[in-house]
Amino acid sequence: MRALLSIVLCLGLCVPLLAAKSKKKSKPKPKSNVGATADKDTIELVDKFLEAETSRIPPGAIPGFMKIDYKTLPTRQRVPYQAKKAQLKALRMKIDAKTKPPIRRAGQEPLKDCRPEHGSKQLVDSLKSMGFEQLQPDEVRYLEQKTRCNECELTEEFGLKVIIVPPNKKKKQKYSRRYYLMHASSPAMALLAAFRGGSKGGTNFFSMGFFGACR
Repeated sequence: MRALLSIVLCLGLCVPLLAAKSKKKSKPKPKSNVGATADKDTIELVDKFLEAETSRIPPGAIPGFMKIDYKTLPTRQRVPYQAKKAQLKALRMKIDAKTKPPIRRAGQEPLKDCRPEHGSKQLVDSLKSMGFEQLQPDEVRYLEQKTRCNECELTEEFGLKVIIVPPNKKKKQKYSRRYYLMHASSPAMALLAAFRGGSKGGTNFFSMGFFGACR
């Protein structure tokens, strides 16, 4: 992890951050590391990733970042880390999609063994800040119909995230809420844009720049 942190620092991840803070300010309060079991270098690395523009993150540093167990991080970093990791995974999926065949799961059995993620409303909001859009249940059903993918396959092939948020007792909520989210970079968002624009049938996927279906 120390070597990985050195790569990030040497490749200039911190330079833009320092330049943006050229004006002298009062010394900031030290960040809380309550709840952390990760080492100092790992915590510092996560801070740099969260502060930096995604386009300026050195690609070589990303694999190490993705392997971090968020449960070892300080409480303040856990949700932001999960959202950043999801964003980087979605952007990687967009690149990989260009090399996949139009029919992605031809001859394969439907995926059925998947479970929704259990999270918080804070996680949902953090994902939205990272470029994810919330989908309504009817929009998910539309994507299932048009891509011929079930919910598990939409997760695997197009990055659909399903998050169960427990009821907020302070707001007297009685039931958990199911959130559907998908990153704006997902190829399936072209279909969703057409649906939201009023096109519910007979859509030519490929003319919209959409590529890929399950079967």
